[in-house]
Amino acid sequence: MSVQVARSIDAVLDHLSSVSEATLLAGGTDLMVEINFGRARPPDVVAIDRLDELKSLQRNGRVRMGALVTYTRMLDEDPGSLALREAARTVGSPQIRNAGTIGGNLGTCSPAGDTLPVLAALDATVVLRSRAGERRVRFIEFMTGPKRSVRRADELVTAAEWDEAGPAQTFMKVGTRNAMVIAVAGLALVVDRVRHRVGIGIGSCGPTILGAPDAERFATGMFDEAGWERPSWPSEAARTEFGRLVASAARPIDDVRGTAAYRRQVLSVMGARAIARSADVVDHESLLTVLRERLGLPGSKNACEQGECGSCSVFLDGELVCACLVLGAATEGRTVETVEGLSHDDELSPVQRAFVEAGAVQCGFCTPGLIVAAHALLRENPEPSDYEVREALSGNICRCTGYGKILEAVQRSSAAMYRR
Repeated sequence: MSVQVARSIDAVLDHLSSVSEATLLAGGTDLMVEINFGRARPPDVVAIDRLDELKSLQRNGRVRMGALVTYTRMLDEDPGSLALREAARTVGSPQIRNAGTIGGNLGTCSPAGDTLPVLAALDATVVLRSRAGERRVRFIEFMTGPKRSVRRADELVTAAEWDEAGPAQTFMKVGTRNAMVIAVAGLALVVDRVRHRVGIGIGSCGPTILGAPDAERFATGMFDEAGWERPSWPSEAARTEFGRLVASAARPIDDVRGTAAYRRQVLSVMGARAIARSADVVDHESLLTVLRERLGLPGSKNACEQGECGSCSVFLDGELVCACLVLGAATEGRTVETVEGLSHDDELSPVQRAFVEAGAVQCGFCTPGLIVAAHALLRENPEPSDYEVREALSGNICRCTGYGKILEAVQRSSAAMYRR
């Protein structure tokens, strides 16, 4: 097996134009598995992972993502698509995300490629280059079958491009476990409120990534009627119908990961959830409104909308903030942790348990914000003094005026967390 390490795009194109068939190696997360298990022995391999020209990520209203942008970069940087970031998070382990690339997903062209439904929903363009020049192909026309595409043997995938479509987008995936799994079914939905466009991409449910034109038309009509810039909550009947239309666009098969019937059922459920999740993301809404009214997370309480009471406290990228003072659309690509996320496997956190045991829950309205603020303190200072506890909770108002039990609960939980 001949292996060449490319130092420039020109060198790659020269080589591709001079041989009948060469295998390109980027992250190796697919090719090396085939080689390791003896399923492939490509005679001519060109390693392209050192080509800095393919690692750029540009945003100016239109996104251009170089073929060697990794899934880790999609998580660490703003990739210009919330759905793409969500898809990148579902890809393998940290080791796989450090190596795998958007170009590798395009080159492999598997119907189970997690980022590919997002590219379809974004109506992305694949940029190809050869010695003859550069050409662009709509992604929906790029795949021709399982692991087949219109890319010629002398061409290199250099980038993917798409118009920024705003925050109303999502990616969902069902697998046989929660992480590091090939999708049984994947769904991407993009609602572009500026261009009045709905895009859908379906993965693992056909020989290629599929669109769902009937579902797109149905959703477009729904937004036309409600107003693209106005908050709107689709009725249960509308959500169900949208899910049915998404499922009807699939062409699934029975395989070891799931039956065709199961895949259709999964798509109908994900479709209904996706349209509910995306329908109400409006640019002027606060993060608090998005959490409570759009995502069904009522733990953060709406009391003042001025940042004075702390009842809506959440973590934004690990920092304690008031959700009412954060623009929801501006959190695209960021990590939000609410009080609902502090307990795990139905077990209360030490702070939550201490609030119950100390009788610190009075009317309960301010409690979620106090618990989040207490977590923020104890993560930084596991053994705070009484003064430090009072200072940390100074941004949280209890209108029942009973702070004694609250302070006792925080001290109890500090001891419990420190012992752990």
